[in-house]
Amino acid sequence: MTPARPNAPYQAFSTLATQCIVTNMTNLDANSIARELSITSEKLRKWLRDNEPHHPNDRWLFTRPEADNIKRRYRASGERRVVRATLRADRS
Repeated sequence: MTPARPNAPYQAFSTLATQCIVTNMTNLDANSIARELSITSEKLRKWLRDNEPHHPNDRWLFTRPEADNIKRRYRASGERRVVRATLRADRS
């Protein structure tokens, strides 16, 4: 006979809560945020230097809520996306 598992509901909740915390607290760097914004990381870091407090030589790491806030503020600032174009000479 299998013994009763009185802690099973708690263990399931604990595992789910841990997954939510880990998912929401994973740090994103400037490169990841720049990719989500479809801009270069250099352009985002320049914007971050002008708009976010930061110690020189520290990495730009943000939680998911912070990254979402940065993306919202960047878009609201009116900065444009980088458009990559290739020019070709007219060979006629």
